[in-house]
Parts: sequence; C-alpha cells; structure tokens
Amino acid sequence: MASPVQRYQREMHDNIGFFATWLPGDLLELGDIGTLKDGTFRKRSSLGELGIKYQASALGASQNLQYTSKSGTTFSVDSSLAAPKPLDISAAIKVEFSSEGSFLFHASNVRNRRLENIANLTRAILEVWNTGNWDKNWYVVESIHQADCATVIVSEEVSAGVTFSAKGALGGIPLADPRVDLSISSSRGKMAQIIAGRDLRPLYSCLRVREGWFSTSLEAVRGESANLGGSPFVRPSIIELLES
Repeated sequence: MASPVQRYQREMHDNIGFFATWLPGDLLELGDIGTLKDGTFRKRSSLGELGIKYQASALGASQNLQYTSKSGTTFSVDSSLAAPKPLDISAAIKVEFSSEGSFLFHASNVRNRRLENIANLTRAILEVWNTGNWDKNWYVVESIHQADCATVIVSEEVSAGVTFSAKGALGGIPLADPRVDLSISSSRGKMAQIIAGRDLRPLYSCLRVREGWFSTSLEAVRGESANLGGSPFVRPSIIELLES
C-alpha cells in the first residue's frame, strides 16, 4: 500500500509533471548528483565537483502555484476579524484532512531554472562515464522550481487538521505569502509539514545514465514512459522514484 508521502508525490507528478521534493525543505541545486532512495534525492556530488561544465537557463517567469489533493482536503479562510485597514487583516485559516495522504501545496513566486545545451552535457557525462568515475546509479538534477515561500502539509492519518492565525496583507495564496505573519493556533492528528518555508525547491526533475541496446544515453526521469522521436531521452514514470 502506498504511503501518505507517496500519494502526495504521485498526485503532484501526475498533475504538475515534476517530482515533489521530499522532504519539502531539502534544498536541491541545479547540477546536484545523487541517488534516489525511499522517494528522496540524496546528494552525493555535483557536476561542478566532477569538473563537468554546464549551462543554466535564466530564471523563468514568476507564478504562484496552489494545489490540493483531489479528495480529502478542505481549505477555508475566516476573515470576519478584518481590521479597518484592508492591508492589515487578521484571519483564521483552516485546513482539514479526511483521508490519509490528502495534502495542501501552496507556493509563491515560483520560477523554473534548467540545464541547457543537453547535447554537450551528455557528451561530458559520458566521457566521465567511460573513465569509470560515474556511478550508474547516479542521477543529476536537471531542472528545479524555486519558490520564495512555500507551505506543504501532508496528512499521515485519516483525520487531521490545522488552524492558522494569519495577519497581514492576505491575498490569494496566504499560506505562502512572505508578507503574512502565520502562527498555528491549533492542530490535531499527525501531519508532515513545512510552513511558510523560504527559498525552497519544492519541484524538480533529474536525468540518469543508462546503457542502451546500441549505445549509452541519458534518460529523462520525468513524465510518462515515451519515446521522444529518436531522441536519446526517454521519460520513465514516477514509479522509478516511488519504488527507489
């Protein structure tokens, strides 16, 4: 049976297309090299440490991301205690879970950065591979989503919940707004959570080297299994992460 965290990772991947970082506060960096174990990326080295030069894209456009599990999560804001000034509001924010593995994901000012010129990077990695200095079980982080602020809560029980006291300029994403002062006023049940964490990397994708039938190539570990029109890259399913 899938664990609560696995349910969170699967649903996030199925709907957003990237792996959900676990633990949510783990700070992955572009070019990190490591292994997948129990659904987590465990750093062992980096492209820089191996002397592999790479190009990184500029940060992409900023966007806010909100996602809750398809079932078992309710989110409500009671701003009946609003102060006279519209930019100084007090509110109670309630998150209720009614199933194990239900979750809430809020992230603000999310921007993507990825490795570029993959053809050159592929050749550089394969040169290291051919010297015997690349472990076949290694993965390299090739894309990350950086968030200025993020809240991730995953219920580990059938029934759980948390109530926040929030003060500030409440907008459309109050649980991941750095302008909002959040504090937990009550909670029940067991939950894995990071509340209003700053400068996080909540989403990522990675590459791994494999020995192909005819040659050694790279696999993009993201999305569903597919043959990308003759490209050396394929996209295994998230099962590879969940069964690591």
